[in-house]
Amino acid sequence: MVTIRPATKTDLPELLRIYTPYVEASTASFDEAAPTLSTFTTQYEQIQHDYPYLIAESAGELLGYCYAHAYSDRNAYQWSAEVTIYLKPAAQGQHVGTQLYQALEKQLINQNIYNVFACITGSNEASLIFHAHCGYTEVGHFKASGFKHGQWLDTIWMQKELQPLSDNQPHPFMTRTN
Repeated sequence: MVTIRPATKTDLPELLRIYTPYVEASTASFDEAAPTLSTFTTQYEQIQHDYPYLIAESAGELLGYCYAHAYSDRNAYQWSAEVTIYLKPAAQGQHVGTQLYQALEKQLINQNIYNVFACITGSNEASLIFHAHCGYTEVGHFKASGFKHGQWLDTIWMQKELQPLSDNQPHPFMTRTN
């Protein structure tokens, strides 16, 4: 049984262990070196101040995590967020990611976020399929936008509308009562 809960500072060393292979051995992350625990903690603190940062666990084992963060710092973008997810290899294909995103999206709707975006390396077919399965559609394809591990990489932006848009947008981060 998978449990989804907010991440805590005590989870961060394990979350960093989940993230590090994505940096060092793949092109899924455009980081070229894994962050230190101190840097990872600072990023977590900044993100979770305004956005959900969730983990999936089963029998006390952390399986993966996801979070949202500001899409842009310009005020007009405040109703949109960018989402990120990383799973242990053994958790992939087990619906853990879907459960994480469903919980994340529910919290974002309650914060009055209307659109979410995911930036995915073009060669990361598994992530592209996963996001499409979760209702994301491709809205942008940037050719050779990054260079890592000796190769030029495309990035693909995918978008999901979490709720219908209106002309009277409630201010984000005001939790709804319904």
